[in-house]
Amino acid sequence: MKKIKLAIYLSIVSLMLGCVEEKYTEPDWNKSVFVEYNVVQKKSNKIGNYLIRYTLLNKKDTINDTVYHWLEMDGWVGETFFGFKMLIPYGYRDRAKAMIVKVKTPEKLEVVEMPYELSNYPTNLITPYLYNVSQIDSGKVDIEEINTPMGKFRCIKSVVRNKYTGTIDTVWVNNKIPLFRIVKVKTPESTMEIKTFSFHGIKSFITEKPIDSTEIKKRLGINNE
Repeated sequence: MKKIKLAIYLSIVSLMLGCVEEKYTEPDWNKSVFVEYNVVQKKSNKIGNYLIRYTLLNKKDTINDTVYHWLEMDGWVGETFFGFKMLIPYGYRDRAKAMIVKVKTPEKLEVVEMPYELSNYPTNLITPYLYNVSQIDSGKVDIEEINTPMGKFRCIKSVVRNKYTGTIDTVWVNNKIPLFRIVKVKTPESTMEIKTFSFHGIKSFITEKPIDSTEIKKRLGINNE
């Protein structure tokens, strides 16, 4: 009888601890970190499959008493590299205040500072923002253990509306994943799964001096006067 009672007690404790672990929380952005994902696109997408790395750099700026973070989004498609270095608010829940774009192919290299008017979400790529607790809780479907290139993760599975693209996406989140908490996200166009993350070896892939935004405005025919 004592063994049965102990087994029941341990089961209850385990269940309680599991519930605590599976309660979604938002991360701190106090440490530099990078998180890498594999992205598989639908065959109709011209970009193709790619590796993408999100890096929270050790640099912040304050604008109107609000702290903004420098986030770099770097991707590799075959021999082509693309990168966005962006000054964004916590969670990337609002548009970037500044953006430097780098594209490198075997034929050319171009690094440009985008005009403020264009410093918003690059919608042709998976660029996650940090889902808030109410989004995950209201869209929660199940608790699932899924396999990824990084290994197995026990996740909260939730269906959410992407605030930028308007699509209905399925996300798998885990509180052990830094930056965006995302283990996997499936959109109508692609699937992204975590490959690795680290708080060490942080580096920027965009170190060149960009073309001044004035030159880019001329190319695009933008006139602020």
